[in-house]
Amino acid sequence: MIRLDKVSKRYRTAAREEYALRDIDLHITEGELCAIVGTSGSGKTTLLNIFGGLDRSYTGTVTVAGNDLHGLSDAALAAFRNRHIGFVFQQFSLLDHLTCEQNVLLPFHFTRAPFAGDPRQRAREALEHVGLGHKVGETPRNLSGGQKQRVAIARALFFKPRILLCDEPTGSLDSTTGQQIIETFRSLNAEGYTVVIITHETRVSSAARRVIRIEDGRIVSDGTEATAGGATA
Repeated sequence: MIRLDKVSKRYRTAAREEYALRDIDLHITEGELCAIVGTSGSGKTTLLNIFGGLDRSYTGTVTVAGNDLHGLSDAALAAFRNRHIGFVFQQFSLLDHLTCEQNVLLPFHFTRAPFAGDPRQRAREALEHVGLGHKVGETPRNLSGGQKQRVAIARALFFKPRILLCDEPTGSLDSTTGQQIIETFRSLNAEGYTVVIITHETRVSSAARRVIRIEDGRIVSDGTEATAGGATA
């Protein structure tokens, strides 16, 4: 599903060249629920941005769902990303002047590919999927933090992608609400979605079946929570 071979990323400064990632080899199979953990600046978000197709400035090979991302044009990569990968971020990235339905519809407006069926109905179904069918006409300013994140998840589900990539999805939520979002991801994983979560929170990584720890741009452990040595950062 997601495969990285000898992936490195370097930043050039006036003084020197620094590695954000160095010789990463990683294989995430279809249907996994993975957490990627590490301290601030360890490279975990950079890693997610690369195999999510958001960052193209790397060396090595990244293959996602059978596609070599370097082999895709900018337009083809954008289309692939929109259709096959759902993104969930810490700050929700919702537009307050739009309704929940309209926010979930946003991916539809950024694709040129044919769409079978009624996109508005698909948006409502996605909101129903996360328990917010009754909030179709509400705007995000009237929602709680947990509800906003579930709208963001519904938006990520609009095209029924095979992969969900989540960057600190509970970072802005209290413990109770955060646990509800974790359970949402576990349910989606049980339905067959491949879920990868960047996190520094033990409550999140402990829910994952696999924990990948990255430090100084290298993978230092990869296994279950017990063998990965915890997820505190």
